[in-house]
Amino acid sequence: MLKASPTQRRKSVANLLLVAPAFVVMGLLSVSVIWLIQQLQSTRCPYGTFLAGSGQAATIVQAVPILLGSIGLALLSVNWLIHLAPPLRRFFDREARQHGEPGYERSQRSLAKFSTIVLAIMSPITMAASFCQYCLTPEQILYQPWPWTGLRQYSWQDVRAVETVCTHGRRGGWNGSLFLIMRDEASFDIMDWPRSTVRAYPDIVRALDGVDFVFDATQVRPGCNVPYVNLLIRRP
Repeated sequence: MLKASPTQRRKSVANLLLVAPAFVVMGLLSVSVIWLIQQLQSTRCPYGTFLAGSGQAATIVQAVPILLGSIGLALLSVNWLIHLAPPLRRFFDREARQHGEPGYERSQRSLAKFSTIVLAIMSPITMAASFCQYCLTPEQILYQPWPWTGLRQYSWQDVRAVETVCTHGRRGGWNGSLFLIMRDEASFDIMDWPRSTVRAYPDIVRALDGVDFVFDATQVRPGCNVPYVNLLIRRP
């Protein structure tokens, strides 16, 4: 079995080190897009809304296409930043002189073209998923399950049940959910951003005061280790 030369090992280590900043850029792009989507969603909610979101499933559908589409942009950004700093360029690319050659420029243009095509395909999925949302106000609940349905209006008296879930994820860690289930069987999870839900919890309790609903916490698994576990096991 042939052993890798020091140059090959150095290049492999450099390539691995490039992955970390690329993932950071991907994460920043995705978080920024989700933040912008939240701002757009808030404009569709009425004045006095104390909690708005999309639910965990819709939030994932919003984030994953942008995450995939940002791979090429992240690599381009990292390459550009490294190219601006000669010490980094010498460390990460022993053949840094190629940055000014036609072949390298063509490869970068191809990567940019690929990224643009992927984003053009993925962005409509994210935008469509952004129309799946809910708005909670002291007087009413607005919920849009699909992009084409429009916002449905409910009163808090329409809440038939509150169900909480806490399960152990496949990759470790615990994941909690709090579902509002309406009398027409519409159901949505308001725990897509736990910190926001925890802050809004007193408002939810006040809105549900006097409402005849069923509370079900049977799907909160023993050992549930999330900071807001007490919120999941007690009746609002």
